[in-house]
Amino acid sequence: MPGASPTILARLVGKSISDQLGQPVIIDNRTGAGGTIGTRAVAQAEPDGYTLLMVFPSHAANPALYANLPYDSEKDFAPISMVTKVSEILLVPNSSPAKSVEGIRRVGASRRAQLCFGRGGKPCPSGDRAFPFHGRRADDPHPLSQRAPGTGRR
Repeated sequence: MPGASPTILARLVGKSISDQLGQPVIIDNRTGAGGTIGTRAVAQAEPDGYTLLMVFPSHAANPALYANLPYDSEKDFAPISMVTKVSEILLVPNSSPAKSVEGIRRVGASRRAQLCFGRGGKPCPSGDRAFPFHGRRADDPHPLSQRAPGTGRR
């Protein structure tokens, strides 16, 4: 997703590499399918030492989520370095009576209404993995996607 943390981080790292090498670094942001589109492109690229892939946790999860990946996550790539650690947080408005995950469940059960949660980007198995309770129980919140500003995409 353009402008999301993976893109921003790749551009920052690319700028640093460019500054150190004194030559341009091109960031080719190929989004979609939980990162498998861009990963496939790198797996199929000429092994010239100039093509790098920045992956996020979905890279490790994708073999369990997708039956027919066009690459082998372990054999087709060699790790170079950890760049960052990313945390995900769950927020509610200050006015919400729910102050914990269990509180969200209690609110949902007491109102007998389906709760929803918002997040950027298109729903995908690897993107939903981090939500602490999505889909485990009938009264768990369900995702709502919003259009990414300026992209016309969900």
